[in-house]
Amino acid sequence: MPSSLDIPHASPPQSTQQQVQSPSAKKNSQSSSLLHIIAVAICFVLAFHWYLVIHHVSYHAPHGFPGFQKGKNDFRLKKGKYRGRYILSPVCGGCYRTYDEHMTPCFDLIQQYMKKNANTTLREASQKIGTEVKECGICNPDTCFQHTLKDKYKPPSAGGMDQKHGEQKYQYQTKYWRFDQTAPQIENPASIVLPAIPEELRIPTSRFDDIEAFIRTKYANPDPDNTTSIFLIEYNPGIARIPQHMRPHLPPNAVYAMTLRVTPHNFCVPVSVTESLPEEIKQTMHSLNYMGFMLLDGEYKPIEGHNAVIDIAGELDARRNHWLGEPPFVDYRLFNLNNELYLHINSDTVIITKIRLRSKTNTDEAQRKVDWEEDRKIREKKEKKIQLNNLYGGDSLEVTLLHQFNTIWGETRESMFGKNYALFSLPNATHPAEPDAIYAEMSVHPDHMVMQILPNEHVQLPRDRKIKWRLRRNFKIDHIIQRKMLSVGNATVSKTFDSPTASNPSFFNADEHWFPGGINPFKEFAHGGACCVLMTVEAMRGEGVVLP
Repeated sequence: MPSSLDIPHASPPQSTQQQVQSPSAKKNSQSSSLLHIIAVAICFVLAFHWYLVIHHVSYHAPHGFPGFQKGKNDFRLKKGKYRGRYILSPVCGGCYRTYDEHMTPCFDLIQQYMKKNANTTLREASQKIGTEVKECGICNPDTCFQHTLKDKYKPPSAGGMDQKHGEQKYQYQTKYWRFDQTAPQIENPASIVLPAIPEELRIPTSRFDDIEAFIRTKYANPDPDNTTSIFLIEYNPGIARIPQHMRPHLPPNAVYAMTLRVTPHNFCVPVSVTESLPEEIKQTMHSLNYMGFMLLDGEYKPIEGHNAVIDIAGELDARRNHWLGEPPFVDYRLFNLNNELYLHINSDTVIITKIRLRSKTNTDEAQRKVDWEEDRKIREKKEKKIQLNNLYGGDSLEVTLLHQFNTIWGETRESMFGKNYALFSLPNATHPAEPDAIYAEMSVHPDHMVMQILPNEHVQLPRDRKIKWRLRRNFKIDHIIQRKMLSVGNATVSKTFDSPTASNPSFFNADEHWFPGGINPFKEFAHGGACCVLMTVEAMRGEGVVLP
């Protein structure tokens, strides 16, 4: 988005006396008027979208639900009006997302009870369901704070009892926070474009207003094997620090490595446009997925010559010919583990490998010795490195897979189809001098599943029925899926609620309050994504953005 918008100024008021204009002057006047109308229209559209953002983040609560409460350091929207930070509700945090034994949302049971008992309050209905339905115990406002506060909770003394009614005076209310209030504070933000994408493969700005016609023309003859008459968009970035031992072999200002998904398949255009496209066009666009790779400096600026688009499916011969549908690889992410750099990809399930980054311009003898030694260890393990060729760009960038991908398998058929695992490491508790233990967080809610993994070790599975269990089986990557990554023991599984081992959420978001029970529009399994970023006029002007 441009930082400023030049708006043509209206001409000064004219005299009431009639004036005579030449044809050229009339033409200039008409052009000026047209520019003025366009500028006003642009301002109107920007203002309308600005209103939608503010309205969605702050005032989207359904009818009958309380609005946001005024909080400390809230800023004024208008004279006398403030933007609140959270919603207070007697419904306990976690209740909206909890289910009974029949997988009926507990809040649905609360609403049903209120309909049958017209004079019942929300608090009373929550107490009733929380008491009578075992799985919905978290909904009882008289006791739920014992779960959410845990060690901070202290039972009230005798003086805290209402002696007349024998009830506690203390009544807990949950705060449901606005999205932007719970998000991490953003520091040094940057908007990044992948320079390696050829200009002729980007959507021309002149076609934004007729994007559907542009797509239909570009894919007039849908063919998944055609990689020239296409357009590309980059998104879903993954970023990690470049390991210290790699930096001498790269430009001195290289600090971060970033991966991106590069594909025609996107939701940047209106959903109505995407849905109106013929199925063969949608599937053709979906079937092509490249990996973008780039090096960034400390200010997140791309380093010249060190950004590329890589056809990793083509490099590994993993793409099925004439295939319309799910690509073999999507969503590329980077992780720092034990001072090494790992590439995580969503395939039929999650696959991982260790990678090496080199600059083609840095070929001194010291680098060769380091690489030779590493290559020797790879050969001793009877593995094979895979140096990836760059499809576009990357004149100076070299990315190498240090072994074929290994696959994280779950322990049951249902847990085989994972994606977007969070990888992390912890110091070895029994042998501090040893490398950190590496873990994969495979599921977050309602079952929290964590497994200790050995990402560079695998066992070769037979090509039996387990290999064919996969929902989206691509037989060309069977040899990758058969490389089952070794794990240490069994996965640790716990419930996110009412479990002595699980950590309770430290806060709850307004979406849980607005979209309770069965109308939850958000995906509860690991799916990636983001939400709302608060953009205030004050904050934007403070950053020097000139607003219309």
